Amino acid sequence: MTQFWPGLLLLLLGHMIRGSLGLPWPFCEDVLLPGQGFGGAVTITRNCFWRPQVHFVSTIFGRLNTTDGGALTVPTIALGSADEVDTTSGPSRLVLKDLVFSNFSLSNPSRDAQVLWPRGLISPGLQPGTTVPRRLYMYDVQLLVDAGTLQQYLQFFSTPGPNATLVYTDNATFLHIPYWSDDQTMVNHVGLLLASPGGTTADLALTRPAAGRNFVLAANQATLVPVLQAAGSTSTSVPLLVYVATNISLGRPQDIAAGLPINRPVFLVGRVTVPTGIDFGMQVNQLVLLGSYSRMTLAELVLENLAPGDERSADFAGAGFDVQMGYNMWPMLYPRSSNRVALHNCTLALSTLELEEYLYKATLYKVQPAGFPAALA
Repeated sequence: MTQFWPGLLLLLLGHMIRGSLGLPWPFCEDVLLPGQGFGGAVTITRNCFWRPQVHFVSTIFGRLNTTDGGALTVPTIALGSADEVDTTSGPSRLVLKDLVFSNFSLSNPSRDAQVLWPRGLISPGLQPGTTVPRRLYMYDVQLLVDAGTLQQYLQFFSTPGPNATLVYTDNATFLHIPYWSDDQTMVNHVGLLLASPGGTTADLALTRPAAGRNFVLAANQATLVPVLQAAGSTSTSVPLLVYVATNISLGRPQDIAAGLPINRPVFLVGRVTVPTGIDFGMQVNQLVLLGSYSRMTLAELVLENLAPGDERSADFAGAGFDVQMGYNMWPMLYPRSSNRVALHNCTLALSTLELEEYLYKATLYKVQPAGFPAALA
């Protein structure tokens, strides 16, 4: 009995802490894969509450799950303000993949040496027995932050200088950083997203942006077309950010037979941890970019089954664009005289004929495609 009561007391205390924070979630140590324990690499399988004082890990993976309605859930790790710590303990290096973080405050980039570090997750300091600082790596991670933090980092990454880098942003509710690194931090497709005042899971809307927000966390086969129909067709200069979490097929005629209007700037961003693709199913003119604000950026995606254009495509092609070549992206209908589509770090699956044609044109104009040996140029 003397051992029973302390254990029961700790269990009740844990439930009281979670309830006081408004988080009816288990602790993270309770949602690991079978056989895992904190001390190395762990996989988080559902939303959970982080207790810094009991965790010492090197890698945290998130596992995406599908709901009964077909939408995806991205594991969210939340920290209560009472548990925020800032000590010299912790791992020498921490790797985060496929996760959302809520209630963590971030380091101040204009004051602290550590950029984008969630306080309470990893602490500043040197690796034990060395003069090398601890290091944080993040891949496909989203951080829910307040407006002030988002603006701090927007200024940090946008101001000309050594820290400036390409970002996707609406200047208010999302800031996506495709890549950035320094001596202590490396980020690869990390997003800062505006949290609601209570930091609730309403921020994690999957089928359309939450009220007052311009981002969607995890679109998949069941939700991407509804997202674009509901939010992408709105005529506005305000960009929309959509994270594409799984492989998607847009080749089914019943989805967008007449073409889906895209009337605002849209960023479709895949994952770097797992190859993420869009299969266009040898269809054309599926995404119609004819509005005043129509723009589309595809990032970190594998693009497959790109068909040659048709007669309607030819009407918008103009001189210099071969309708027979799928790499000219005929799933998008727009006047080729205007620059409305951008591909960032995408892979196009081409036929041998198309690849040879592309190489011929690239060498004709003395342009050496990235990744090809100089001998081919």
